[in-house]
Amino acid sequence: MNEVMLIGRLTYDPEAVPSETAGIICRMRIAFTDRKDKTHFFRVVAFGKQAESCINNLSKGDLIGIVGRLEQNTWQDKEGNKRESVGIVATHVDFLRVKSFRRNDDEDIEA
Repeated sequence: MNEVMLIGRLTYDPEAVPSETAGIICRMRIAFTDRKDKTHFFRVVAFGKQAESCINNLSKGDLIGIVGRLEQNTWQDKEGNKRESVGIVATHVDFLRVKSFRRNDDEDIEA
C-alpha cells in the first residue's frame, strides 16, 4: 500500500510544466509542522484537471490537503553523483484556505 495524506501550506505559487504525454503538470511544494514542532517540506505534482485547478486557484501560503502516493526519483547531477528524492503524486487536492479565487476575467474574489 502506498498512500499519503498531508495538510500543509504552499511554499511558492504552483508552477505549470508542459508535458507531451501528460498535458499540463502542476509542481508545488508544501510545508507542514509535526507534533514535535519540526517543519517538513515535500514536492507535490498534480496532473490533468486537478493540475489546472491548482494552477488557476492557488498561491503561496494557501492551506491545502493532499491525498496521493509517494514516488522516489533517482538521477545524476552535473558532477555525476547519484541523487534521490521522494515526492508526492497527488490524486486529490483540497483547497482548505485560499487567499482568493480567480475568475476567468482575472478579477479576484476574496475567499
